[in-house]
Amino acid sequence: MEVTVVNYLLDHAFTDEPFNLIGVNYGKLKLSTVRQFSKDDKVFAYLIFAQRTTFSETTRSYEGKGTIFFFAFVDRDGVANFESLITNPQSNPIVPDWITKVR
Repeated sequence: MEVTVVNYLLDHAFTDEPFNLIGVNYGKLKLSTVRQFSKDDKVFAYLIFAQRTTFSETTRSYEGKGTIFFFAFVDRDGVANFESLITNPQSNPIVPDWITKVR
């Protein structure tokens, strides 16, 4: 199956903790890349590359710290809600069943 992958490179993009909903607290994250997966213009997943941050008193801003990791949001049922947060995905997210039926 052929899938379209688009990379969005981010500059100075930060987010507050997206994992607190599952009881994990990494604090503020620096986002570097968002990879969008689609088939026939139907987006089914986003893979997000992130890094923990530290606040620099010198620059008065947040800076990336440590190893870059990634997580994914997947639309498992095809209604564009991206209801599944996958915290340890493969380099390419699992393709949901509904996307294999898109023609």
